[in-house]
Amino acid sequence: AYIGLLVTHGALKATKEPIEMLWSKDKCYSRPFFPATMARDRFSALSRFLRFDDLHTREERKAMDKLAPIRDLFDKFVENLKVMMHPGTHMTVDEQLLSFRGRAPFRVYMKSKPDKYGIKVWALCDAANAYTHNLQVYLGKQNNTVEKKQGERVVLEMVQHLPGGYGITTDNFFTSKSLADKLLARNLTLCGTLRKNKTFIPSELLPNKNRPAPSSIFVFTKDHTLVSYSADKNKAVILLSTEHHLDQISEEGNKNKPEIILHYNSTKGAVDTTDKMAKEYTTRRITNRWPMVIFGHLIDTAGINCFILWKIKHPDWNNSHLDSRRRFLLCLGKELVRENIIRRYEHRDRIQKTIRDHMITVIPELGNISVEPVAERSSGRCTICPRKNDRKTRNICETCGRFVCLEHSKKKIICSICKNLNINILFYKPLECFIFILYYVM
Repeated sequence: AYIGLLVTHGALKATKEPIEMLWSKDKCYSRPFFPATMARDRFSALSRFLRFDDLHTREERKAMDKLAPIRDLFDKFVENLKVMMHPGTHMTVDEQLLSFRGRAPFRVYMKSKPDKYGIKVWALCDAANAYTHNLQVYLGKQNNTVEKKQGERVVLEMVQHLPGGYGITTDNFFTSKSLADKLLARNLTLCGTLRKNKTFIPSELLPNKNRPAPSSIFVFTKDHTLVSYSADKNKAVILLSTEHHLDQISEEGNKNKPEIILHYNSTKGAVDTTDKMAKEYTTRRITNRWPMVIFGHLIDTAGINCFILWKIKHPDWNNSHLDSRRRFLLCLGKELVRENIIRRYEHRDRIQKTIRDHMITVIPELGNISVEPVAERSSGRCTICPRKNDRKTRNICETCGRFVCLEHSKKKIICSICKNLNINILFYKPLECFIFILYYVM
């Protein structure tokens, strides 16, 4: 039920709203879904005390693994990603930045990202539908040493579970000739852009102001293909591919672009698409605890993958709506909280009538269950005194019907004139009191 509330308030884009507003009793702002599922204090307590590991062994594990506070959950989640769907023919490896400005031993600063500060996550996604198959958190320097060939190591670890026959697309941070050779040894192909400082790139492929635009230059080896495409003067983009072995050029409408570049453009954006979808309906609230940031990202990823699988099974579901994924997340959140609402409604005699009404609003079938009348109690605990005092009383407030002790109640003094008139001014509304006074004075 807690995860269902996170999914729902993410679909409603209410992650930045105060919790008090989500559980507001004001009919103008209230959302029956939240108080019907659980109490506000219960939700706050779960968010405050939620942990993912054993506190007694955490320090030992943190010495070996910076991700120890959430490592077990993270690894189990990633293993489930790999078995829930067979990947397509082409996969994309890229990075994501989870916005976070709190304290974390592996927080990074990335100037090119909109959020600048956060937790960097490597992702492997299906190029056809953006399904996430693998995740890996960047944990910073190990033993205060700079890692060499980091991009190559990340790609090899991310595609380790894939059999042969797949094509991998990467950007210039990952792409290298040694990576292409190691992937070929696993029967995997590579297509990606290259940084121009690579020593194996011939000088003829580098940008040249005397080179006509648009133009393409190809270089072939037995297993590799290099292409340099210049769309403007003194500018060129260089790609390496082990999947393409021909110098094919596209039609005129594409500015004579090589087929390698068109293939790269069609497969490079899977991770970026997933990142954008996660931010659109994110479940993450503002927090100072980095494990909660990763936990929220796992829920976002699960919601995206779940929607992709649902659309594959039901391709015509809500096609007429532009916000079909939001509708799916709302349905998902309602199903997650349904069991908890029904369980609460079974003990409805302990719940306020407004909460029961909210439950019926969320699950209309509950309205068919008749509410048994509760026998009136002759005594009860004072609702104003602290609970630890456990002060019992028989006095009942005539306005709200709550039990109150003598200390928190006042006796009414009524004169004989009012008693004879059988009128209790204390129960009159202000306007009625004013009219009453005017009538008897005049």
